[in-house]
Amino acid sequence: MIFDWDAMEKLASVDSHYSPAFSVALDMCRASVASDCEVADRAHTLIFSLVESNKQIEWGSALADQFMIWREDIPPTLPALLPMICEHFEIDDHHPLINVALAACILGETVHDNAFHNTHHFREVLLITIRLCALWNDIANDADDRFFAADILLLVTAAAIHDFTHDGKTNIRDGKHTPSYLEKRAVLEASPFLKAAGISDSDLALVEHLVIATDVSVDENGQSPAKSVQTYARKHMNGAITSDETVSPYQKNPKLCLMALILTEADIAPSTGLSYDFSKILTRLVAAENNGLTPTAKTLYGFIMAISKDRYTSPATRHLMMESLTKISMEASLDSENQVSYG
Repeated sequence: MIFDWDAMEKLASVDSHYSPAFSVALDMCRASVASDCEVADRAHTLIFSLVESNKQIEWGSALADQFMIWREDIPPTLPALLPMICEHFEIDDHHPLINVALAACILGETVHDNAFHNTHHFREVLLITIRLCALWNDIANDADDRFFAADILLLVTAAAIHDFTHDGKTNIRDGKHTPSYLEKRAVLEASPFLKAAGISDSDLALVEHLVIATDVSVDENGQSPAKSVQTYARKHMNGAITSDETVSPYQKNPKLCLMALILTEADIAPSTGLSYDFSKILTRLVAAENNGLTPTAKTLYGFIMAISKDRYTSPATRHLMMESLTKISMEASLDSENQVSYG
C-alpha cells in the first residue's frame, strides 16, 4: 500500500492549534512506516484468524499479551495498521476515504499524556473494532448487512480519533454532566484535518455519531449514548423498530447503529473482554488518570456491571469475547467481595 504522504504534508498547514502536533506525528509515522508495517503484520493471524467459541479465553489472553508487548516495547503506529486492514477487506488503495483514515490515524499518534486515554488505547480499540468487523462479515446472514469498504474506513477514522483531545477528565464539567462533551470535542478538533483530507459533510456526521456512541457517561435518568445504541441495536435485531421511532440516527439507520455498537463494545473490550490480568492493569491506569477512582476490584466490577451488565450486545462481540467477559466478571466480583486492591 502506498501512502499519499504529500497530501498529509498539506494537512500540516491546517488552521488548527493541533497542526504542529500533527506535523510531528506525521514525520514520525512516515519515518517508521516500513518497519512498523512488519511489526503489525506479525500480529495478522491473531487479529484476523477465526476463533472457535470454545477458545475465546485463549484468544483473549493471547491478544492481551500482544497488547502488553506493544505497551512495553515499540508498537506499530496507527497508520502502519492500515495496509493490513485494507488487504484483509480488499479495500482499494485509491478509495476516497483512505486519506481520511490515514489523517485520523496520524492524529491518534499525536502526544497524549494520559495514563489510560492515549495512543495505546486508540491502537487497541482500533484493532478490536476491525477484528469484530471481520467476524461480523463472516457470520452475517445477509450479504447486504456486511461491512463494506466505506464502513470499515469510517470505523477506522472514528476509532483513531474517538478520544482525541481527551484531557483525562470526565463529562462532568463545572459540576454538571455535559452530554458527550469529550466525544464532541474530539470530533470538533479533528474535523479540520478530516475535511482537508477529503471527508464529506455526510460522512463526517456519521463519524460524529460513531464517536458519540462511545460516551458511557449517564445523565440524570441513567441514560447514555452507549446505552441508547445498545437498546436500538436490540430493537433492530428483533425487528421492533416502528416507523414512528425515527428521532435518533441510530433508530433510522440500522447499519450505523451496528457500526456504533461495534465501536462502543470495542472501546470497553480491552478492560472487560480479554484477560483478567489485562483488566487489572487497565483499571490501575484508569485510576491513575481519574482521582475519583481507586485501583481496585470494586472499580472494575462496578464498571462491568454499569456498562455491560455481564453481557455484550452485538453477535460478533458475544461470539468473540462473551466467555472472557463472564470469567473476568466472576473474578472481579470475588475479588471485590474480598476488597482486593490492584495498586
